[in-house]
Amino acid sequence: MRNTLFTLALLAAGGIAVWLVMTAAPDRPATPEFEWVAAFTTDGGAEVLAAMPNEQVLLHTNRQRMALDIIDIADPSQAKRISRMQLPGSPVGVAISPDGRWALAALYLARPEAGQQAPHPRTPGGLAIIDLADPTAPQLTEIIGIGHQPSSIAVASSGAELVAIVAIVNAPLTVTADNIVAATAETAETADISQPGSVQVISINPARQSNYRVGALDLGATRLTEAGLVHPADAQPVFVALSADSSQAAAALPANQGIDVFEPYWLETRRLFSTPGQQPLAVAFSNDSSIVYSAAEISDAVSGYSLTAWTAEGEFVWGERDLQTVNQIAVKKFGTTDFAFALSQPGNQFRIYDVTMPASPQRVQTVQTTVPPLGVLLLPGRNLAVIADAGGMLNFYRHAGTAPAPPSPAPSADEPAEPLPQATEDPEK
Repeated sequence: MRNTLFTLALLAAGGIAVWLVMTAAPDRPATPEFEWVAAFTTDGGAEVLAAMPNEQVLLHTNRQRMALDIIDIADPSQAKRISRMQLPGSPVGVAISPDGRWALAALYLARPEAGQQAPHPRTPGGLAIIDLADPTAPQLTEIIGIGHQPSSIAVASSGAELVAIVAIVNAPLTVTADNIVAATAETAETADISQPGSVQVISINPARQSNYRVGALDLGATRLTEAGLVHPADAQPVFVALSADSSQAAAALPANQGIDVFEPYWLETRRLFSTPGQQPLAVAFSNDSSIVYSAAEISDAVSGYSLTAWTAEGEFVWGERDLQTVNQIAVKKFGTTDFAFALSQPGNQFRIYDVTMPASPQRVQTVQTTVPPLGVLLLPGRNLAVIADAGGMLNFYRHAGTAPAPPSPAPSADEPAEPLPQATEDPEK
């Protein structure tokens, strides 16, 4: 059992010197908590995953096909694509309304490509509204213009309205004197023409979709400066997440090394706090909404974190930094246990933690993968976890004690979760 202590460099916060002690989660020797049971080969790839409330149908973004694919996963070993929704742009995120009737997808409509004429930085992105009344025949009912570079979306409901929370990253867009997208910003001949990033909230009545309201969270320079963030002129949020009861939302601000916890309906910040030494790429709430977990890129070899738990008020609770980089994080309660899944694309692995006690989590499983894991979806009602990988596979893992015997040996905690011969292929390819 490991219990190594890491000490973060001495920091100044509000004039007070603070030490944050990083404690690696001890391994809990046991049989794997989650066992591989099936895989499905997508047509074009998958990144962001969402599920209908009954957890029998899954949606995934398909950037290569500029589409959303809808997959029947009632039997993971016989998963099949039942429909595809073509979109007018590249989907970067998708979320489903609490009643399962609507899917909302954030679209990148003007993606800058090096060597091409630069799009205007105010060219809108798109919010696609999709009717899922019949998942086998989804209907695109509306496209709403939003910020230029959406990167993540979450959806809640407020009475008759849907509330879409969208991270608009507006990453630097560097161009030459001829307004051509530059391959690199490492030259004096280029200029950054991007606009500041934002978190937008779009309120939509599905019965009158052309009437909607767009608001934005206050992420201005004054507020970011007061919170001690490092680049207050541009928030650049990349990821948003909702608490289980939708009473809170959180936005990850990696370029600023910070997190904003806010009220999603009234757009009021509850706590904007610094995450010194780490650049959070994704965030997730604990089941009771009291803890915010951040998956972060290591900012330097000494003080970078990988996976960190904070209170919703921004107080450090626990952190582990020995993963190469953690790109995604998901947290759900299975039975009486809260599990966190942390995905590392550069490390070709994901780790599973028991975070029932946030101050002293235990690592219960590490799964090496042959290709980078890209997305994760936890379905506690089905005792399933779904991992999308860069090879275009959806791998299904079942919580221990509920898994039927697999048709052939499945990946163990120490073996690669590679595509296996019995993986279901998309019949419509």
